[in-house]
This record gives sequence, structure tokens and C-alpha cells, in this order.
Amino acid sequence: LVKTGAGALTLTGDSSYSGGTTISGGNLLVTQGTALGSGGVTNNAGLELAFAGDSTLANGLNGSGVLTKSGSGNATLTANGSSQGSVNVAEGRLTLTQGVVFNAGDYTTASGATSTINPDAQLALNGVLIQTSGAILQVGINLVSPAISASSALLAGELQLAGYSAVRPAIASNLTSTLYTVIQTATGLSGDFSSVDFGGSTSGVDYLTLAASKSSDNLRYQVGYGLTWQAGNTQGDGTFTLTEETFNLDMALSDEGASATGWNGRDLIKNGSGTLILSADNTYTGVTTINGGILQIGDGGTQGSIIGNIANDGTLIVNRSDDIAYAGSLSGNGTFIKEGNNSL
Repeated sequence: LVKTGAGALTLTGDSSYSGGTTISGGNLLVTQGTALGSGGVTNNAGLELAFAGDSTLANGLNGSGVLTKSGSGNATLTANGSSQGSVNVAEGRLTLTQGVVFNAGDYTTASGATSTINPDAQLALNGVLIQTSGAILQVGINLVSPAISASSALLAGELQLAGYSAVRPAIASNLTSTLYTVIQTATGLSGDFSSVDFGGSTSGVDYLTLAASKSSDNLRYQVGYGLTWQAGNTQGDGTFTLTEETFNLDMALSDEGASATGWNGRDLIKNGSGTLILSADNTYTGVTTINGGILQIGDGGTQGSIIGNIANDGTLIVNRSDDIAYAGSLSGNGTFIKEGNNSL
């Protein structure tokens, strides 16, 4: 089937031709996934998937034209190696579920519409990813990263993630190993998502949060574990509950703003029978409370300190190799242990 001319042709039936489809001009509109037969589709003009209900398009797509998703239904693309000049998700949902990369120029999701990238798919753009206000971007996380690559990205609307998991590190500086890149750009991100849904995934501990944010160089949008202490004024908290595990906090903590959780942004609370090691020189000014287990200051080297008062009803260990002075007050019914040959 060859479509030429500036007009529009609409196919509504279940087609069985196998020779392929070429769109050289105008717009070819299809209302179901089987309307284009079994051959590939070369779109150098306009192809519109006007699906009122959910339907699957198995045809391979190529060409420099515009792919438009209209109608309230979900159009699922399954063919490997497809590409289009640009993609416009105007209504309903467009789902990419092919096992390899879908290539395009610009990709736009309009307000009220949804774009879904399944875990077995990737989206590679040589243009701009545009998520408008009111749009939804759904990404299934897999081992392959990033899910989306683009020259640049304009972010808005909602991001919905599914399938994130990572091994919790035993040392804070290794939290970067848990980062998954959702969007990678060459020149940068602008805007931001109004909300992020993690699909039920959590860190499993109170001292780490699952968070999504832009990278420091503004080129990547990432999801991963971060310290709850640094989670901001809605989630921030200073509680570290360790049941049996040991966590080495080798990143310095400083005063944060008060949080909606009721935390004042300054106090650290150690709960549980596990061990928390403070191996960096901290500047937070609040009280450090040990309700159980071990809180260890220093890890045998020349770093590891706090400046506030300590209320100890567990076990406090100081393990430094150099002579140090502590100017705060120490209270409580707990045990104090000084290790090493240095002076305290």
C-alpha cells in the first residue's frame, strides 16, 4: 500500500496484505493495530494511531515522518528496530515494548496523555524529549541504563517508575552505585517532574530514602538511594535504625532545615542493636541520642567527629588514631569505650 498526496486516508479494517506500507504524503490514519497488514511501514509523512481501545501494532516502523498517537486507547509497539522522524503522543497511551531501541527525533507527550517505556525497551532521541504539564511518563526499570537518551529534555507532569531495586551499600559513599539513569541528555535538562511515583519500591530502612533527581551536572535524571538526613523538608529525618547490620556513614552531616516529619534538622537518633559508624567530621549541631546498639565515632583513622552533646543509653565507641578533644557533654546510662593508643 502506497499513500501519496496531501489528503488523509483512514483504515479501519483488519488487513491481511503483506507487501508493506509506504506513506509519502499526507496522513494515514489507522484505528486498530492490524489495519496495516503484516509488512513493515515506511512513514515519510504522517502516521496516526487513532486507537479508541487498546491494540498492538506489530509492524516495524521506519522513515522520517511523524508518528501521532490519538484516541483514548493504548497503542503498544512491539517490532524491534523501529524508528520515526518524531513522535507526538496527543491522547491516550503509547507503549514501547520492543526488545531493543526505538529511535526518533523529538518525542512529545501532551497533557492528559501517557508514554510508557517497558523494561525491555529503550528510547533514543537525537532531538528533544518534551513532557508537558499534565502528561505522564511511565518507565519500567531494567539493567540497561538509560531508559531514555536525548539531546535535551523538557520535564513536567508526572514520572511513574516500576521495578527499581538495588543492594543497599554498607558505606554511605557507595550510595552512588545504586543510581539508575532514567533520562540521559547531551546538553541538559530543563523543568522538572511535578511528582514521582516509585511504584511501591522503598529502601527498606529509615536512614535511606528512594529519591529521584537531576544529576549535579544537569545532564541526567536519576533514581537511587540517598541519606534520609538530606531528603529535604518533606521527608528529611535524623533517625538511624540498624537492627543487626553495620552502616559506615563516611559522609559529613551538617544542619538541615526542619522537616514535615517533625525532625528539627539537627538531631541524630541511633536506634536498634546494629552499629552506626560516624567516620567523617560532622558539623551538625544537635544532640546525638543512642537508644540502642553501637554508635562509633571514627574508624581507626584521623577522621570521625561530632560537635554536639551526646545522650548515650547504648554503647558509644571512639576509635581514632590521633589525639582529639571533645567539647560537648556526655550523659546517659550507656557504655563508653575508647579504643586506640591516642588521647581523648
